[in-house]
Amino acid sequence: MNAFAQQFRQEPSDVAVVIPTVLRETLTRAVHSVFDQDLDGRIQILIGIDAVHGPAEQLAGLMESCPDNVTLTIVDPGYSTARRNGGVHACGYGGSLRAALSFLANSRHVAYLDDDNWFAPNHLSSLRKTITGVDWAYSRRWMVDPRTDGVICVDTWESVGPNAGVYAKRFGGFVDTSSLMIDKLKCLDVLPCWSDPPTPRGNCEDRMVFFALTSRYKGAGTGEATSFYTVDADDVLQKTREEFFRRAGYDWAAMPAPTPAPSRRGNVAPARQRAVGSLIALAGRYESEGKRAVAVDLLGRILDAAPGDRLALRYMEEMCARLGHAEDARAVARERSNLDAGASFTPRAAEPAAAPALS
Repeated sequence: MNAFAQQFRQEPSDVAVVIPTVLRETLTRAVHSVFDQDLDGRIQILIGIDAVHGPAEQLAGLMESCPDNVTLTIVDPGYSTARRNGGVHACGYGGSLRAALSFLANSRHVAYLDDDNWFAPNHLSSLRKTITGVDWAYSRRWMVDPRTDGVICVDTWESVGPNAGVYAKRFGGFVDTSSLMIDKLKCLDVLPCWSDPPTPRGNCEDRMVFFALTSRYKGAGTGEATSFYTVDADDVLQKTREEFFRRAGYDWAAMPAPTPAPSRRGNVAPARQRAVGSLIALAGRYESEGKRAVAVDLLGRILDAAPGDRLALRYMEEMCARLGHAEDARAVARERSNLDAGASFTPRAAEPAAAPALS
């Protein structure tokens, strides 16, 4: 390493992102979503390898594609520190990796990302802005179907912050790991909580961290859903989540088989997947602001790029109905009932509207 490169790595980054991994193939998508951040500053990514369950060669590709403003640090101790893998720490999801990487991070502002999740482009910038004046910050999250990588809906019941949601009474609320940013110098005593949760299965470390943060430190939310959480269909919470999905207009049981046609959402290139998810989030924001015509125009572009995206279709149907475009609403409803058709749908323009294009 030359002197310039060494000095670049030595200089503290504006934000660090900690990613424990077992080298699932989705790691590449997760890391590229950090590469694509709009943060005006430097980012350090720390990847900690707990065990090898996927292709290790993807690490070389990540190193080669790393942007100039990003430092990529890979930590591979050659063993797992998780007790279930023969290590000594109780946490079954990385052992001591999150705690160790948090301490190793050359930034006081540390965000976290699981290797099967990803960020919207403004995730880190919005968290970095929000954490100013407080000790920790959090975003909202989108729920993602693992069978198609399709976005389901915004989580409005679980990861919604302190004293809110279904865990308000029992746990004082909750924030998902991939939605957090911590000022580690202010919250230094919280970091070891990642390693040793007092549960038989070695889980709930995220709840321990959340409890430590809310009981001793001041946090703030961005108010935006900028992280994407891949649902675990085997999770004990899945049946409850399916009920919330139904209320949002998404029938889990009616989903197609997990081998989509080439034009379907599941086989879209990783960069396009992230673009589609982020633009759906933007369309949702336009709708909440009353800019339905703009949202309709944007959703039309999304469906051109990713036919069969259930969330985009649902939003399109609802907004066409609200705008009085009954024929278009019925056409979208038919599209939703026959996702395997793969045909693109473009609605009648409601009124001139400007919206970002897919790149």
